[in-house]
Amino acid sequence: MPRHDLHSVMKLLPNEDCSLCEAPSCATLARRIVAGKIKPEECPLVDKANLERIKEVLKEGVETTKAPVQEHPFVEIQPCAEYGRVTLEAQLPRPKGSVYDLFDSCTMCTAFSEISDLDGVKCSLELGYGLAQLKEKRIHVFRSGKVTMRRAYDRQDAYATLAMISKSLWPSVICVCGCTVQECVSCACPDCRDEVCAGLVWGIRDVPFKTVKLSDAVRATLKRAEGAKAPASSVEAAGIYTKGLKQMMALVEIYKKADKALKAKDTEKIEAIRKTFHEAHSELAKLAVQLIVKSQGPDTVLGLVLNGIEANLENIGKGMFSVRNADMDPLYPKALEIVLEATKVISELDVEGARKLVKLVEDIRSIWKAAPYYQGREYVLKMATFGGHLARMLDRPMPDWTLEDEKKAQPQVPKGGPQCP
Repeated sequence: MPRHDLHSVMKLLPNEDCSLCEAPSCATLARRIVAGKIKPEECPLVDKANLERIKEVLKEGVETTKAPVQEHPFVEIQPCAEYGRVTLEAQLPRPKGSVYDLFDSCTMCTAFSEISDLDGVKCSLELGYGLAQLKEKRIHVFRSGKVTMRRAYDRQDAYATLAMISKSLWPSVICVCGCTVQECVSCACPDCRDEVCAGLVWGIRDVPFKTVKLSDAVRATLKRAEGAKAPASSVEAAGIYTKGLKQMMALVEIYKKADKALKAKDTEKIEAIRKTFHEAHSELAKLAVQLIVKSQGPDTVLGLVLNGIEANLENIGKGMFSVRNADMDPLYPKALEIVLEATKVISELDVEGARKLVKLVEDIRSIWKAAPYYQGREYVLKMATFGGHLARMLDRPMPDWTLEDEKKAQPQVPKGGPQCP
């Protein structure tokens, strides 16, 4: 029997999320190490003592999940369980082929807290457990994929709430590659940039689909929202997506202000700008979750795209606010240029421009690796790297499905059965 779990490895990593190893986060790095996809020595920031301990942990055995293996959602509803209402117990399935828990704790807690309809949200990263209320309902979510719900009005209400929760948490689903869906769609995952991975189709389980380039999918969904006969749901989704792009450009203006403060080494102003950045980013994150929940069928791609944009912008911000020598590092101006240009090409769906940026990032990574290293310099590369991921998104393949496909994939409320008086 394995003596350790993934958190045993995660705690020994530097938790800087620097992406020097090309893993988008240290949590993902831990999963990739345990799966044998990357060696722990490839983390340049881990100290020698922790490196040796990681090797010992791997020899002693690491359990990646206790979640049951199943291909379809399991839902059980007990009528009249409390106050004349119903209780729901559900186990959501992992992506096909996954050996991990269903949800990444950090991304799950972030997404859970961004669901605007929920109140009193509490979440533990270490336990991988979230608790919230929706009107009179109490909802419990576990990283294993288990969901419990108390005081739902009836069976229809219980299933509708479960669908809303599972769709909201879609970005936190861990794919076969060890990355979250958010990392996969944002092109931060090095394994699935050129393919539609199992996590990206988790929300439409086992439904046959075609693939489409992300930029073409966005164009098609935005075009579908035009005209007098456009579906109301498509119009609403396009409206939220447009708000998201405007919020992205608001973050760009914050990057520009931060640039001036960094060069002037004005620490007080930098902290004030950092706070503004977090507030603006939080608004974008809420829009991304709202869009994923409200979008239907092919419009869902807009929600996933906005979520990927939000993830890249957050990492760019983390890198930028950690830079120490913006006025001296010769790569810093190039990294900032990539970030600003990446937001432009993603908003204009400029695929050719995006490809040039991706090539430029590869060149910068080569220059960076050949130059002398000093503490904090990794954050300049982080800015450029996630700017490149943002641009790369336009070329990545996405699932192309219909509203009918999505309806077939969703768990249906069983007919009949005992009813509450």
